[in-house]
Amino acid sequence: MKICVVGTGYVGLVGAAIFSDWGNRIIGVDI
Repeated sequence: MKICVVGTGYVGLVGAAIFSDWGNRIIGVDI
């Protein structure tokens, strides 16, 4: 699955790391 995380602060970055660990492709965007 491809997931885009908007806002890579503390919560977004940790969430993206968890989803990535589960085998998903992550794109992180910080505005």
